[in-house]
Order: sequence, then structure tokens, then C-alpha cells
Amino acid sequence: MGGQFEKGRWVEEPTQQASATGSPDDLTERLSQAKASFGKGLDELLSVGKELLTTQEGRKHIGRSMDQTGAEIMGTLEETARKATEYISSVLEQKRKD
Repeated sequence: MGGQFEKGRWVEEPTQQASATGSPDDLTERLSQAKASFGKGLDELLSVGKELLTTQEGRKHIGRSMDQTGAEIMGTLEETARKATEYISSVLEQKRKD
């Protein structure tokens, strides 16, 4: 899908539709190209996955990602604990006032 900005708004360009009189060979060729493209992408993904697991650089990358994710999880847990503590404190404070 393509488009462009016109007067500050994104306007989609009309997509090309295969005409009813279009050649079945055209569609077959496009399907073949799409399969090849998908296959190439899948091969590349598998290759990168293998590198991540079998090379020192790949394992370091995984380690850094795990460290970052762990830090984000800890930050989220600490924030949740802080909010829970504040909520419990406010409930207890309200109970004391009643």
C-alpha cells in the first residue's frame, strides 16, 4: 500500500487490482515470486537464529537482551509494589479517619 501526504493528510494511493481479463500466468508468476520471497525470508531468519545460538557474539547478544528484559521486569515489579503500598496506606489512613 502506498500513499502520500496532501495538505497535511495521508492519502492512500489506489491499489492495483488484477482485472478480470488479467492473465492467469501473471497471477501464477506473482504467487511464485511471493513464495520465493517468503522462503528467502524464512531461510534468513533461521540463519540468524543459528548464529545467535552458535556464536559467542550471538550468545552475548542474547545475554544483553535477557539482562535488559530482566531490568524492565524488575522495574515493573518495583513500580507495582510501590503502587500497592501506596494504595494499602491510603486505605489504612481512611480507616483510621472513620
